[in-house]
Amino acid sequence: MQTELIDGARIIIGSWIKVRKNEKILILIDEKYHAEGVALSQCTLEAGGIPTLQPLEEITADPARKAAFGDLLKQYDAAIGASDFSLITTAHVINASRFGTRFLSLPLVTLNGKSMLTYDFIRMDPNETRAMAECLIPIFEANDSIHVVSEAGTDIWFRYQNRKTSALYGLADVPGKIASASFEIYIPIEEDQTHGRFILDGSMGQIGLVNRPVTIDYQHGHITEIQDNGEGERLSTYINKFNDKRMRVAAEFGIGLNKLSRLVGNCYIEDESAYGTFHIGHGRNLSLGGQQDAAGHFDLVMRSPTIFVGETEIMHEGELLLCHQGLVSNVE
Repeated sequence: MQTELIDGARIIIGSWIKVRKNEKILILIDEKYHAEGVALSQCTLEAGGIPTLQPLEEITADPARKAAFGDLLKQYDAAIGASDFSLITTAHVINASRFGTRFLSLPLVTLNGKSMLTYDFIRMDPNETRAMAECLIPIFEANDSIHVVSEAGTDIWFRYQNRKTSALYGLADVPGKIASASFEIYIPIEEDQTHGRFILDGSMGQIGLVNRPVTIDYQHGHITEIQDNGEGERLSTYINKFNDKRMRVAAEFGIGLNKLSRLVGNCYIEDESAYGTFHIGHGRNLSLGGQQDAAGHFDLVMRSPTIFVGETEIMHEGELLLCHQGLVSNVE
């Protein structure tokens, strides 16, 4: 088996999930990621765990098994969602976590044919990301609004009263922990409180890189207009395929905290994790702490924002500002 694939799987199993001896690990895969599933199983065995490799297609094709998916998750110490889509926002994952199952969302979709387990960004030190997040979270907790601007014309407001600020950085190492391959700080923003204009110049989730900036307008939390250019048409077509108006709702605010990620459009998890970016998540946000279910979840990523939390500037043109001994200093 490809050495790089095994090396990446060892990071997931050993450093992120931290599998212990005799733990039961459920590895949920799309059939096209069989090689990644086998690598994760092999590394689970190496760590002394007991892996179960379960194709997701067998569950989604059977209404009874689909309905009992949450009960299946509860039978395992940990589960990995190695699929094209993030399962982290589903009610099944939330409920299983309350019974102690830890869950890692590992969306493996890429647009260049290269396995995500071989990407450099998964080698980011989770503890470094955690340190950045722990410095930022008190600032968010002391406020309830966010204002993002950019030289290109972005001018957008978010509100998050009574919503919790959290961080993701790979680790699913304690009972009930829900984690993701994305390295970010996030807030499940109020679903009807986003207003303003967003100039999208980074990436469009699973669609890939933005080749030409797209202007997107929001009112009362909803996308009200997408610029009618080629990239805007691609985005509108993608959203319309869900046949769910809730997919136009801004449901998450996030800041990428992975210094090894590059925003190049090959992998949406890498794009939204990239240091110096922010993203708006749309659609379902239940497991993030929000109140909206929907047909799915997707993120729109912007480069080099200037971000204010309340009156405090925490990022200036993509450079994160952190409080250190009462002073504001750039992250090197």
